Amino acid sequence: MSTINADNLTVQNLTVSGTLAYSSVTAQTSGYPAGAIIEKLVGRCNGEAITVASGTYTMPTVTSEQKLTVGWTDITGSELSYTPPAGTKRVLYEFHFIENADDGTDGIASYKWLIDGTEVTNQYKGGGHEAAGDMKLPLVINCAAASDDAASADFTSWTSAKTIKLQGYEYSSGNTVAVHSSHYWQNSTSAVVMPPTLMITAIA
Repeated sequence: MSTINADNLTVQNLTVSGTLAYSSVTAQTSGYPAGAIIEKLVGRCNGEAITVASGTYTMPTVTSEQKLTVGWTDITGSELSYTPPAGTKRVLYEFHFIENADDGTDGIASYKWLIDGTEVTNQYKGGGHEAAGDMKLPLVINCAAASDDAASADFTSWTSAKTIKLQGYEYSSGNTVAVHSSHYWQNSTSAVVMPPTLMITAIA
């Protein structure tokens, strides 16, 4: 018979032959300390399939430049349905893309996030470039809030898929904006497609 005495003991893949006896055991329901990263989904918007702890996700596909309009438009590549793994308290949803002034002057744009069709009103984003620039737009979602409020990205729990996407709005016809391409490339003004990337971090 073997005896183990320990104040803190972490055991994985334990195989027992015979009888296991124990006393004064406190079960820890989550193996993640507060603030730890549980999983990180990182992908290029090229249609690739990525497997993480919570499942397999197919990334959106972006193969062309997208021109914004004076009106809200879904930003291609930003939409994904995601379910975080158990123990997640917050989710950081990040979309990285290139924004450019489509006419080569001053581009001005507004951006907003939607969760299952509900506009997130406390995390608006703004953009604007004279030529082109890298945009990194984060969305922070609370999965352990005191009450549900989708407009604030607050939920008491998150156990089934939620669809998240970004929308853009061009300020005016005199401040045109395009995304996923650079207005200037080397010494020309031909648009070169630059597919975006998507990153999702589940945090304990």
